[in-house]
Amino acid sequence: MNQAVREENFKREFAKSIESSSAKECLRFDAQQAQILNQFAWEMAKFGGPQRAGANSKASMAATEIKILLSPAQRALFCLMDYWIAIYKMYLKNCLH
Repeated sequence: MNQAVREENFKREFAKSIESSSAKECLRFDAQQAQILNQFAWEMAKFGGPQRAGANSKASMAATEIKILLSPAQRALFCLMDYWIAIYKMYLKNCLH
């Protein structure tokens, strides 16, 4: 499957999962989600932040745990945000070289 097809599939799935929820609802965390996000943010800060060696694996483990608690619409929104961050990084890399 080429990149364009994957992107179209992603956009279609994202639209379906968001249809029943407003963006405002996607960004609202329940008490358990907020507590876990806060806990992992503090743990990352104590660890030395995202620039420290080993931070990627720590963040990956936290993301796996957090993902379980998110609704499908929240997961889709975060996935979309991740996608656009990757696009932005590629854009910057190409502009700087």
